[in-house]
Order: sequence, then C-alpha cells, then structure tokens
Amino acid sequence: MVVIGIISIGIVLHLLGNSKRLVFTNADQVIERWLREHPETLVERVEISDTGHQAIVKSNAGIGIIWVMGFDTTSRLINLPVQTSIHPSGISIKLADFTAPRIKIDLNSETSRSHWITIFAKKEPSWII
Repeated sequence: MVVIGIISIGIVLHLLGNSKRLVFTNADQVIERWLREHPETLVERVEISDTGHQAIVKSNAGIGIIWVMGFDTTSRLINLPVQTSIHPSGISIKLADFTAPRIKIDLNSETSRSHWITIFAKKEPSWII
C-alpha cells in the first residue's frame, strides 16, 4: 500500500511538471541562484555550459561552479587549477570536496571543452583572479 502511494505521488508530480530539470538560459538566472548560496560575493562574470546545466562564475571571492540538481542548484567555490578529464558528453572536474568530489560538465563541442579545460587549468588570463 505504501509503495503504491509513493509511486502515485511520483506520477502526479511528474504530470504536473514538477520533475523538469532547470536550465540556465542567461547570466542573470545564474547570478540569482549563485547569490542564494553566496550572498556575500559580487559576481563579475558567468559562462554557461552548452546544455545550460552548469556554469562557471567569477566572483570577488574566486572562481566557482554552479550546477543543476533537478529544479534546484548547488555551487562551490573552487581553487584553481583543478584536475579535468574528458568524458563522452563533455568534461569532468575533480574537486577536493568529499560532498562533491567529481562534477560532470556537459559540453557539446571540442572548442567548448578546450576552453573550459583552459579555465580550470588556470591558463585563461581573463579568468585568473
């Protein structure tokens, strides 16, 4: 009976559109979500991934990454350089954070991948703080 109730709630929520994944469509949307978790920072620059599910943020506190988890977001300030690796749908970064040790970033083109890898390697001058 409990299992049927849980499944029913899941189906109803899905049919009501509550299972849609958030997509970043502009920098203002990223900044708004970033400031929910880091209200003390001033955002200087934002770059959104190809799918709109991740973004890099440059703030006065440093470089950070924000990513979508369902219809919510989470973010981390990161210390560059970070280790990157290529995977079929983009790249992944390895963080020294046990709550988010690896983050996959969806990047469709080789140009996007190499650009983001350059940022994470701390070799892109406009992203160095």
